[in-house]
This record gives sequence, C-alpha cells and structure tokens, in this order.
Amino acid sequence: MMRLFDEVLSEKVKTSVLPTCLQEKEIVNVPDYSVQSLIVGPNKKSFLVEPGRKYIDTDQLEDNFMVITNFSVRDAMEQEDMTLQGPGSDRYQLAYGGLVNRRGDFSVEQGLSILKQTAQREGDFPTQLSMLFSPEEENIYFSLKRDFNRIYRFSFSDLLITTERGFERDLGFLVKKKGVLLSELEGWV
Repeated sequence: MMRLFDEVLSEKVKTSVLPTCLQEKEIVNVPDYSVQSLIVGPNKKSFLVEPGRKYIDTDQLEDNFMVITNFSVRDAMEQEDMTLQGPGSDRYQLAYGGLVNRRGDFSVEQGLSILKQTAQREGDFPTQLSMLFSPEEENIYFSLKRDFNRIYRFSFSDLLITTERGFERDLGFLVKKKGVLLSELEGWV
C-alpha cells in the first residue's frame, strides 16, 4: 500500500492506468499497518483500494456517497442484507444509516456530526483523521485526533489547507507534491 501511495503521488502510476495496475498486482499492507485508500485523479475518477481485496471503481457504487471506517467497503457491497460483522462494522453501519437518512438534505455540518459519532475513541487504534469530501465544493473538511471543535479545510482548486473553525487565527498551508504530515498541522492554534 505504501508503495502504491508513493507511485501515485510521484505520478509513476497515473490514475488513468490505475485499474490495470491494480488488476496486475495484489495490494497488501506493511506489517502492523492497516489502511484503506481513496485515490482520486484529476478527472475526479476515483478508486477505493482495500488491501487483499479487488479495488472499487467508485462509479460502480449505487449510492452517491461512500463510507470508509476501516471496515471493508467491498465486504459491505457483497452483503445483501447489511447484517455486517467484524471490526468497524458498527461504525460503518452508523455512518451509512446516517447518510441514507439524510439523502437530499445533507450538509457539511451533518457530515461532520456523523464523523464525530463514528470516531473510534477507545482501543489500540483511535481515530487520527476524520474527513468529509464535498465534490460539489471540491473541498475536504477534516479533523485531527477526534477534535471536532477544530476543523480544517483542503481545497482542490487552490491546493490550500486552511483553518475552517475553532482556531484563534486564520492559517493556511500550500500543499505541494510531497504532501503534508498531520504533525505539521497539529500545532495550529
């Protein structure tokens, strides 16, 4: 998975050929690390990559939204009656149900509320990053370490991460090809 990140970010693998790449290679996690990845190309074509499972072209999804909670979206798609079991299934079902109930009347604030409800607060792997992507706005709204009082916004149009709310002052960071570490944002007040 980490090699895939590197290859996509460095543009060694273009999103236009990503399906072929994913069919030819099995994606696995490095030891002690578990990640699902949503990869979005410049043409808004996107793919969900889950280690050990067939990738998901988001155009295949019946709903106009997607929930990622460290529970396999592929497994959920293949389960007809939504009686899901396994780690993260409770959070997946809560988020999915919340989104289904708000179809046609959904806002960023409602999405952040769902994220707050589904953040993993206990156990060995508490939620470090919660994100909501608004394709219409071309923005990602996110919080770090379950702190929903402080919301950041990333804009695809200008590649800026800015403070959205909960900060003493307005701050911004231009995201370049190398990306940004969450630790670089944690010190913002």
